[in-house]
Amino acid sequence: MLPPAIRAKLKPMLVMLASNVDGDREAARGAIGRVLAANNADWHDLAEILTADPSPASPQPPAPVPEPRIREHGDGRYEVPGVDLLPLLDTIRASGALDPYAADFINDMSERSTRWRIVLLSEKQLGFLTRLLNEVPQ
Repeated sequence: MLPPAIRAKLKPMLVMLASNVDGDREAARGAIGRVLAANNADWHDLAEILTADPSPASPQPPAPVPEPRIREHGDGRYEVPGVDLLPLLDTIRASGALDPYAADFINDMSERSTRWRIVLLSEKQLGFLTRLLNEVPQ
């Protein structure tokens, strides 16, 4: 079993495997292989972790939706740290079925959040993200 810190390190790399860019996918694959090797693990170990039956001793209450730091950029766009955006996107993704447009939007935002430290959102994108968050059951 990989330690939580290593699993957290692998998460953005695994997300990059969904990139539309061949070079990004190849770079992510190589980075994952190096992290696994540095921790005496391989792709088989990762497959075991990803397919293991999660059997918590007792059901956990849903974590509160984190509050992102949003700053107006000055040109009509908004700055959101990628590390703030990823938990929100995970919360939205885990909330249930998304229509294809929303799923593509969430995947694109995830990719941007793992690629850049600060993600710039238009007012329309921020509004759509807010609407999706408001639809998450509490």
